Amino acid sequence: MVVSEIQHGKLQDTQLSVALLDAKQPCAGATGAGQGYIWLAHRDPASPSWPLARRSKATWQQLAAAAGSSKLGTAMEWQENGSLLLATSADEVAQLQARAAMLQQQGVPGVVLLSPRELKMAEPALKLPTGSHGLLVKSDAQINGKQTAFAMLEDCQQLAAAAAGGSASQPSRLLLGLQEPVVGLQPLGGGAGVEITTQKRRVRARQGVVVAAGVWSGQLLAAATGQQGWQQLLQPRRGHLLEMQPPAGMPRIHTGMMELSYTQHYSSSSEQSHGTAAGNSSSSSSSSNEAVDITFTATTSASGSLLIGSSREFSGWEALPDAAIITAIMQRASCFLPHLSGISAQQLMATTRVGLRPFAVGGLPSVGRVPGLPGVAVAAGHEGSGLCLGPATAELVLHQLLGLALAAAAATAGGGEAGGGVTATELLAAAKELAPERRLAAMAAASR
Repeated sequence: MVVSEIQHGKLQDTQLSVALLDAKQPCAGATGAGQGYIWLAHRDPASPSWPLARRSKATWQQLAAAAGSSKLGTAMEWQENGSLLLATSADEVAQLQARAAMLQQQGVPGVVLLSPRELKMAEPALKLPTGSHGLLVKSDAQINGKQTAFAMLEDCQQLAAAAAGGSASQPSRLLLGLQEPVVGLQPLGGGAGVEITTQKRRVRARQGVVVAAGVWSGQLLAAATGQQGWQQLLQPRRGHLLEMQPPAGMPRIHTGMMELSYTQHYSSSSEQSHGTAAGNSSSSSSSSNEAVDITFTATTSASGSLLIGSSREFSGWEALPDAAIITAIMQRASCFLPHLSGISAQQLMATTRVGLRPFAVGGLPSVGRVPGLPGVAVAAGHEGSGLCLGPATAELVLHQLLGLALAAAAATAGGGEAGGGVTATELLAAAKELAPERRLAAMAAASR
């Protein structure tokens, strides 16, 4: 998604030419398999990724408003249907209350604590233990990430064609190389740029290269730099998301919802390393015998289908659905949505989405110039947050690589800086924590 943001923005706003080189198709990783949450409810303001999430969310909202009923606007399927965190024990209710206060202090609009009665009225499909509470963030939203990426790509193709004016002699500002794996990166001397070698050709990037290949970025950068730490830093973390039609008689789910324990994946204190579980709500085993974190989340897509999740596991590069994991997800989901009881894994195999999240050891993405590779920047390791962090990540990378100015501030979803707009200074401060050399050093320290 970062790549889509870069090419879309720069073809619109500058005279730069852009080459997109992809080993597969856009959204072959986590973005194409996710539910598209653009949320702040589950995020941690203490994390360096918070300013990126805040600024990105505002950017998405502005883009959706500007796109309107255009092809891009239709493809986005922007739904400001809110997020709902669920607390089912006394300890979790206390955590929920603290989170509500924290989000309100940060100026996040539409933060409302729901009593058990209010929760039942808001989402009649839920069946929860007595005393359960909810935290509703009305301003949170969701989009169709895959459709958005392809619509942005189509916009870029049209912009490039319009710039060429139909002239065969006018070079296109967009070079598109799909199903074209990159096999090498080589900075050229004398400020001549970077040479990219694919299985089909060589391309010279005069201004710079952004490596935003998800978890596959580690392999590419390890080969280009000779630093095997890149492969250790970025690891595939498989996830399942189940898509289905709502069972007969089930009330519609109005918000995106998740159990409170899901927030552990976004806590500044949960910087896990490979193979460690994060206090999962439920666990299962895949065919590789890896521990699988199963945590409930559910939403309704714009088309009306249910999206039920989710799982996290370190199982290598396997990206096929696993019946045992699907069963575990449904068992967990049925604890919250009893109408889902009795649906078998075999009924869902064909519509299950599977993607490899680019997990970064230390829990934070790497964003910025790559040490030892002049003219090359990386934007990878966002795990399940590529959509939510993508716009600000693209903005940072282009600032660092090309010197493009950062906007002074981005308006928040509530409208205006009074709601807590993220300034360029705050964004640059976060960038220091996400710098590749710092992430590699943190990974090395954690492995000692």
